Amino acid sequence: MSLGGYVRAEILPLHDGNVEQAFADLCERFASLSVQLERADRLRSYAYAREMPPTGGVIDDVPEPITDEWIKTGQGAD
Repeated sequence: MSLGGYVRAEILPLHDGNVEQAFADLCERFASLSVQLERADRLRSYAYAREMPPTGGVIDDVPEPITDEWIKTGQGAD
């Protein structure tokens, strides 16, 4: 059975064959699922970001006192 057939077989009888009510019901269900999926995607992205291993690089701590020589190290680092 196709997905459309499943929807017709399951949703329309819930609304006694009223197409407008079935459509409104499907719209609400779609909107609810969209919000849930978007939230899950954001949470997954945040969790993934937290689980990322630290990047291998040199930590350049700010020296005390800050000198012109240290400031020059950040120039042209692109």
